[in-house]
Amino acid sequence: ALGSALGGTPIQAALSLNSALAALGVVKGQGMLTPSGLAHAWALGVTLWATFGWRGWTLCVLYLIAGSKVTKVKMSEKQELGIAEGRGGKRGPENVWGSAAAGTLCALGSLKWPQYATLL
Repeated sequence: ALGSALGGTPIQAALSLNSALAALGVVKGQGMLTPSGLAHAWALGVTLWATFGWRGWTLCVLYLIAGSKVTKVKMSEKQELGIAEGRGGKRGPENVWGSAAAGTLCALGSLKWPQYATLL
């Protein structure tokens, strides 16, 4: 499985994958997240991969990419109206957790109460 290829346990895989992606983002100068947003996204990514596996993690990453693209649609028009997202659309910690807080609580709840994981 993909998780096994990344590390022996889900948390090891989560740490390996998210650390590598965060480092790559820093080196490549990614433009979706502020530096603190990247740190918070790393923590979210580790939590999601370790609890929900690649499916939950992938869903969240796709949501981040889609949200970043939508934010930039008609950016100049939004800026003229004064309704544009700040920082040129880069996501900060408040955006990361604002979008993912409920999912993260479910992920952590599945660790505490594994018998209810399918409901979370």
